[in-house]
Amino acid sequence: MQSLVLKKERWKDILDHLSTAAANEHIKIEVVREAGTQSVNGNMEFGKLRFDTKCALLSIHAGGTVYFIRYPQEIAITYSANDVTGIEIIERNDARWLITFLPPVHLPLLLPSISRKKPSERAE
Repeated sequence: MQSLVLKKERWKDILDHLSTAAANEHIKIEVVREAGTQSVNGNMEFGKLRFDTKCALLSIHAGGTVYFIRYPQEIAITYSANDVTGIEIIERNDARWLITFLPPVHLPLLLPSISRKKPSERAE
C-alpha cells in the first residue's frame, strides 16, 4: 500500500471525484489523537467528502451524520494499484482522521498517473 499527499489546490476536485465514485460504499472512520484512537463508526454508508475553500471546512457525510474538520492541514490518499483504500486527514491540532473504504474503491481513471510517483511526491 502506498500513500500520496495531495496538493491543497487540488483537494476539492479530487474529493469531489472520489465522492462520486464511492457514493453508497461503506467506510470506517477513526480519529487518532494524542490521548489515543477513537473509532467514530466501524461500518457506515459513505455519502460524500466536501472541501469548502472559502471557509477551509472539510465535511465527511456518512451514515446520516456529517463530521466537520475546520482548517485541515493535509490530506493523503492511501492506495494499492488502482484501488483507493483510504484517506488520511490531518487537523491543525494534529488529530488524524482515518477513513477506510470497505472494500477499496476501484478508481482506474484517478490513480494511474499518481501510482507511478514516489510516496513522497505530491499529486499534481
